[in-house]
Amino acid sequence: GEFSVALEHFQSALSLSRELNDSKMIANNFSNIGNIYMNSMENYEEAMKYYEQAISSAGTHPKDEEGISYVFSNLGACQSALGDTVAALKNYIKALSIRTKIEDKVGIMYSYSNLGVLSLKKKNYNEAENWFNNSVKAAQDIHHPFGEADAEYYLSSIAFEKKDLKNTEAHGLQAFRISQEKGYTNIIRNTSLLLKKYYV
Repeated sequence: GEFSVALEHFQSALSLSRELNDSKMIANNFSNIGNIYMNSMENYEEAMKYYEQAISSAGTHPKDEEGISYVFSNLGACQSALGDTVAALKNYIKALSIRTKIEDKVGIMYSYSNLGVLSLKKKNYNEAENWFNNSVKAAQDIHHPFGEADAEYYLSSIAFEKKDLKNTEAHGLQAFRISQEKGYTNIIRNTSLLLKKYYV
């Protein structure tokens, strides 16, 4: 199918980049193959192998620090999906540290959200709340409405779990307002379901 065609394309590109001995291109191709396994096929174990090869190919001083930060982030997402929260935390922190160093503000916002989701997975609600508050602030600073709406939805969910009804409503309505304005249908649906529980 289309995935095998894409994999074939990136495998050919990988061979070429190896012939050229271009570490940045090699790492990018490993990362692209990992992305297909993670996003399109949900084969996290296979994706992780390619992400790890992307990291080792890039070496200790990667030419493309932004690209490598996304590899660490995706590797963390695979580990989180497989339930290895300890390894996921390490890689999410590595991604955040690179993004902070290179001042990748969009990346920093996503790192905060990833760390929030991970804390939520561990039912560490206070820690999750801190990460998502950081994410809202980062999103507002760069005028990123999707990032803000997404983090507000999570803050509403956390407040609901903590039986803090005032903040369930406040964050939920903020997520809903932004999402309606921008047409973020998934967040509209998720927030509506959450607020429905709240109003019952």
